[in-house]
Order: sequence, then structure tokens, then C-alpha cells
Amino acid sequence: MIYTQNNTLRISFINDPQKTGDGIVGIPPEYEKIIFEPFYRISRLVFEKYNSLDFGIGLTFVEKIVTRHGGEIFAENILDYSDIKKDPLTKVNMMISLPFTK
Repeated sequence: MIYTQNNTLRISFINDPQKTGDGIVGIPPEYEKIIFEPFYRISRLVFEKYNSLDFGIGLTFVEKIVTRHGGEIFAENILDYSDIKKDPLTKVNMMISLPFTK
């Protein structure tokens, strides 16, 4: 979802999180800020099908790039009520906000 407000471009990514071995779904509220810290990872999952190093520095780089462009980034859990036949699902909303330049 992309929308503008006050000369700002906001991009929102909604993801289906996987449950960790500890039973955590999504980002616990107390960790919403810390996930952008270097080397921090909520889970110990390693995805073999992706050629990555899994050091926990990806969101740190994204935050640095966004803030150096005058923007903001945040992540939060949201509840998806789109299927009325099922219980609401926890999803993760990652929003990036960037200012327009003239």
C-alpha cells in the first residue's frame, strides 16, 4: 500500500510471519524498536534456500538508508480480520516514510 500525506511518501509492507520455535508469531511489542539494532534476531531460524549470511544486520542497513534520506521506518503487529470465517491472523506491518523533494 502506498499513500502520501504532508509531502511524505509512505510505503507499507504487510507480511505473514512464521511461528518461531519459541511460539512467537510476529514481533513482540517490546521488540519493535530493538529489531533495528545490529546483530539482533528474534529467531534463530536459518533459511537454507536463500544465500544469505543471517547476521541480523539487514534491518539495520535499511534503517540507516531510510533515516539518511530524512525518512522513518517502523514495524508493528497488526490483526488481519479479512476472513470472517476464521480467527484474526497476526501479520507484520513494516512502514517506510520518505519526504518528497522539490
